[in-house]
Amino acid sequence: MQFISLITPFVGLFFIFSFFILDTSLVFSNVMPEISKELSNDMTRVLEKKVRFQTVFGNCPTRLIGNLTINLVEEFSKNFSLKDVKLKILNEGLAEKYFLSEYNIKYDPLKKQLYLGYDCPTPILKVSVYEKDKTQVYQAVLVENGKLLDPTYEMILKEENKLNTQLPMLSIPKSEVANEIPKNLAILVKKISSRFRENISELIISEDKELTIILSMDGNPISAFLGKDDWEQKVIQLKRIVEYLNTKQKKPSLINLSNRKKVVVKF
Repeated sequence: MQFISLITPFVGLFFIFSFFILDTSLVFSNVMPEISKELSNDMTRVLEKKVRFQTVFGNCPTRLIGNLTINLVEEFSKNFSLKDVKLKILNEGLAEKYFLSEYNIKYDPLKKQLYLGYDCPTPILKVSVYEKDKTQVYQAVLVENGKLLDPTYEMILKEENKLNTQLPMLSIPKSEVANEIPKNLAILVKKISSRFRENISELIISEDKELTIILSMDGNPISAFLGKDDWEQKVIQLKRIVEYLNTKQKKPSLINLSNRKKVVVKF
């Protein structure tokens, strides 16, 4: 019997692996990185239960999601119930535990195949949350949907070479974490061109909700004060100022854009 693996896009870059049981023999197609011996053994155990399934990893870490897939397939194999699988995800908080931004699980009764599709958010900023006395409370990772995730998410992605850039640091008061500022910053940073974003080393939110961006231009730090509002327009203005001064080979130390009508530049 011929085995064919079809690859269909699922929200960006992804990996697919498919399993088929043919009597007592196993045909396996794998286009994800090398999996651990433990995970391979788990897959064999699940496959022995005659469950046929296909997985799309999206932008998720493959080893981590591979473990999740085995757990979900095992749950499905008990009663062949999608409801049981989805209840397990909800009751055990698996979407949060495995950093999922979305998932799609369905069963094709004609093909007798379980489909599991996942996607995970892209990290944007490292986050340091501080108290009023400036002591650090905890660290996190701000992702594209504006949520704060455990910092281990960044480490896992780097281990699998799914994150190859250094994330800028965001310092933010604990009092502002539950407000709209993290989501607004995620939107703001996503709109900044990747080339200019590479120059950003740190973002700071003050107790007064004012934004400061620290740039590093050829090793020279530039402090840009953006105030409390109009951050998107001010970032555009900041980019133009920096690019213009760069053509003049001038290196400012401070750019104050708190008042867009009265920009102050110091060298």
